Amino acid sequence: MQSNRGKQLNLYLAQGSDKAACSSCAHLQVCLPGSLVGSKLLSVFEDMVGGSQVIERGQPLFMAGDVFSELYIIKSGTFKAVVDKKSSAILGFNFPANVVGLESVSTGTHTHSLIALERSVVCNLNYLEVAEQFQRLPGVGVSIIYAMSAQIANTLSLFLVIQGGTVLQRVATFILYVAEQYDSRNLASDDITLPMGRTDISKFLGISAESLSRSLSHLTKAGVLKVKNRRITLTDRDALAGLAH
Repeated sequence: MQSNRGKQLNLYLAQGSDKAACSSCAHLQVCLPGSLVGSKLLSVFEDMVGGSQVIERGQPLFMAGDVFSELYIIKSGTFKAVVDKKSSAILGFNFPANVVGLESVSTGTHTHSLIALERSVVCNLNYLEVAEQFQRLPGVGVSIIYAMSAQIANTLSLFLVIQGGTVLQRVATFILYVAEQYDSRNLASDDITLPMGRTDISKFLGISAESLSRSLSHLTKAGVLKVKNRRITLTDRDALAGLAH
């Protein structure tokens, strides 16, 4: 059952004739693994998409404790994961093509809150329908699991650096991580605009805002990147990668 909060979200593609059509979506190549794109299984996946909804900046897609019933694929925009509305701790960030909600399958309720950092759009997947289709058509399940595996591996690599890296390594790795999100969408990744502010970044990396500023200044003086507010230009990506490891 969808929570009252979920019902209040702006559902602009409902069941029926307005149902989301993955095959005509501009984000098709980003959201779905190549094994689904252009295959007969794509129509099966489309049937699992219940619609799309707009989440405005600062609003939750779901909150910690909400009943779990759906998975979501981020179509556009960015979200931050927080423990709950009372905590300032940031667990991570989610970008377009990320699948979210899977971690709540075993508990039946969402274990954290997901807040939009900008006006965002997500596609809804009813979990029970997805599970049923996985059993009937293993090819769909394998394709989706492969995509989620790549997402998890990418995130774990970032967490390893956050846990044991120096402040400079954490900052350099995070910038490269965001740049890789641009790469995955076939966008220019050497000139990026961070969707999150420095306060959120420093909380996620486990460093002070001052340490983040000093690291960005150091990277700028080293000629590795240029910074103007949230806009970052990577002037020497190889050097940045070297500092990250």
